[in-house]
Amino acid sequence: MKLPPKAFIGAKLKFARACEHLEALQAGIAEFEASDFYTIKIEHDPATEECSLVYEQTKGIDPIICLALGDAIHNFRSALDYCWMTLVRAHTQNPDAKRSGKNQFPFRETEEELSTIMKSINIKDSFPAIEKIILNDVRPFKRADSLLWGLNKLNNIDKHNLLMPTVSYGVIKELLIVTPSGFTARFGPNARFAGDRLSLMVGPGFKDAEIKRLEQAPAELVFGNTKIFERQPILATMQQIASETRSVILKFEQSFC
Repeated sequence: MKLPPKAFIGAKLKFARACEHLEALQAGIAEFEASDFYTIKIEHDPATEECSLVYEQTKGIDPIICLALGDAIHNFRSALDYCWMTLVRAHTQNPDAKRSGKNQFPFRETEEELSTIMKSINIKDSFPAIEKIILNDVRPFKRADSLLWGLNKLNNIDKHNLLMPTVSYGVIKELLIVTPSGFTARFGPNARFAGDRLSLMVGPGFKDAEIKRLEQAPAELVFGNTKIFERQPILATMQQIASETRSVILKFEQSFC
């Protein structure tokens, strides 16, 4: 069965809407990362006389970033369902066919589960190429590089909870600390912080020291404790998901129109 040229217009509109949210996400992240969202100071422990260089996040992440992230995820995910339901409605000749059971994009945990479900779907009668496309090209099951499987999981999480990003780490390019006696300590590019408030031990003798120079590489926002894309940069990952989603839409359009 051949579909009309604009059969996948719904999926394309959902994709375009997702990209608008992605642009809002990018703007929000850029604003946060350019702001003074942290302090670095020297803390002295009188019990041990040890001193620590303490990184502390002082500014929370704007909830608008969380909302834009969730909206982008939802619309990319919806674009895939729109692709699938276009085939279902054409096959059944029912414009009111609902998304349920096998009538949804076939995300599965394993390749074996995906192969099994693809053997039983009815739309193959009208669109025989769909099995090969899903099994060989899209491959929406759990694997190391499965962006679309991760997209589906994030969409399920976002239905019930905000996706809260976290700051990845601060990498110090150059840090100069000078004690009252004139002793100078220099920290190089291997010194890094992670999390909301972590320390680097700088040893005794720095109680009244002063930070003279600090150059820090830009931090970035990453996925938090989602177990999906955990600690991966949000913006780069979402851009890759956008690319994968667009490829699926184009594949469906080229194959079935």
